[in-house]
Amino acid sequence: MNAHIEGLTAVTDGTRHRYRKLAQRHITAASLGPVPVDTLTRQNVAAWLNSLPLAVESKRNVHSLLSAALSQAVQDGVIPTNVAHGARFPRSTTRRESVFLTRAEVCLIADAVPARHSPLVHFLAGTGLRWSEATALRIRDVGTSRERGSVSVTRAWKEAERGWVVGAPKTARGRRTVSIPATMTTLVQGAMAGRGRDELLFTAQ
Repeated sequence: MNAHIEGLTAVTDGTRHRYRKLAQRHITAASLGPVPVDTLTRQNVAAWLNSLPLAVESKRNVHSLLSAALSQAVQDGVIPTNVAHGARFPRSTTRRESVFLTRAEVCLIADAVPARHSPLVHFLAGTGLRWSEATALRIRDVGTSRERGSVSVTRAWKEAERGWVVGAPKTARGRRTVSIPATMTTLVQGAMAGRGRDELLFTAQ
């Protein structure tokens, strides 16, 4: 499993780190860990899947990682077939409904946090940016020369093995320009006042 993860060439450091954690928690440390790959059976995989204390979608993710590793082992001539291929999952019975805050609820949250963080609360609600995107913005990424300003999203925080790092968005569509209303532009201008172009727009201090 580790050899498969380390040999992946089309993933980011953050994705590789996430794969390592998935493998450690749910594959190598579980019932499959002691089983040699060349003796692994479909029954072993089925018993392992049924024992995982995870939601259906999480089981799919872990199973996909195992199946990809076994497919690579087939290509390398280590095993004749991928015994994880074709596993079936029940339909997920849980559905997460979207929750939208009202303007009054946003104001309640903004008033409840320290005053220096209030602009970030309004910014997140007004732009729809993810936390990892908004907190990676630099002063240079914000345009306020017009009444309606704009934000250029080109970076986001990601978890890697060495800790949290700033990198490109996960997908090409993640790189985008977001228009912000006049009231938000005024708010952001206040947060930018007297600061350098390369400084983060929102900070903990």
